[in-house]
Amino acid sequence: MYKKSVLIIGGTGNISREITKIFIKNDYDVTVVNRGNKKEVTGTKVIIADVTKKEEFFEKIKELNFDCVIDMLCYKLEDAIFSLETWKNRCKHLIVCSSIAAYKRPFNSLPITEDMPLWETPDFPYGYNKANIERYLMSNSNGFPITIIRPSLTFGKGCKNVGVLRQNENIMRRILNNKPLISFGLEYHPFTMSFSPDVAEAFYLVALNPKSYGKTYHINNGRFQYFDDLYKEIGKILGKTVKIYHLPVEVLMKYDEKLFEHIMLEKQHLGYLSIEKFQHDFPQYKPKYDIEKGARLLIDDWKERKEYDDIKEKMEDELCSIYESLLNMTKNNVRGAD
Repeated sequence: MYKKSVLIIGGTGNISREITKIFIKNDYDVTVVNRGNKKEVTGTKVIIADVTKKEEFFEKIKELNFDCVIDMLCYKLEDAIFSLETWKNRCKHLIVCSSIAAYKRPFNSLPITEDMPLWETPDFPYGYNKANIERYLMSNSNGFPITIIRPSLTFGKGCKNVGVLRQNENIMRRILNNKPLISFGLEYHPFTMSFSPDVAEAFYLVALNPKSYGKTYHINNGRFQYFDDLYKEIGKILGKTVKIYHLPVEVLMKYDEKLFEHIMLEKQHLGYLSIEKFQHDFPQYKPKYDIEKGARLLIDDWKERKEYDDIKEKMEDELCSIYESLLNMTKNNVRGAD
């Protein structure tokens, strides 16, 4: 019996590992491309290659054909040019992973929909590059089936992007030790998030489905949440009340501009995304990971890994001290005014 084939460029990251699993589960012939630095998902064929070395990569795949190709490593315009030229005659459908970072900030309305403006200036290089990738692919496809997926902030097993400091396991350790966590802006800051198994399902649903050809979708868990909700849910599961200190983004940037650039350029902007377009085309898509199930996924992974970052632990302690000093200074000034 013929099995549909898919090539996943990546295949071992936070989202792409789950994509690999769901295609295997649904009886695809799955091939992944990566540099061989991580353990592959059982049941895949593997091409060891560095996709940034395009000539070497092309030599390894030039005789191959697939039903579907999923490019999870398309970060710059030259990557998009190479991907389209390489696969337009070697597969039936190309799916490219973009990001909600491609949307220009600040947003002009809420909820955010797929037709909102993309970055046109390099103020936020990552988002600008993703926007350029999208513009190129959709302008040059010439009828070749392309689908672009923009995942929202996505958490999952092995991810390294949880928390304002991207401190990951440290979050659990601080909560268990009754230490406060740093956040930004206001306590109630709408922000849409996703968990990797749900995002992977979206990639599976669009694959080789003509409904998705020539379209762009953003993906999230379909629930209204605040940025701090994940911290609070992790604490609830651990049986702890979480203390959260909110510092202005300007203070965070003064402390470490590079570390907190992702907050200043992206996350400080209210971010509630509608998935109405995707669910219209794929009504069977019903995200399974609410905030509780997603938090449990992270906690279980952290307990297994225990990869704590002592440098970021010290940084968060210092930021908490700054918050407390600012609070005390404000209280003293108010008393003085009285």
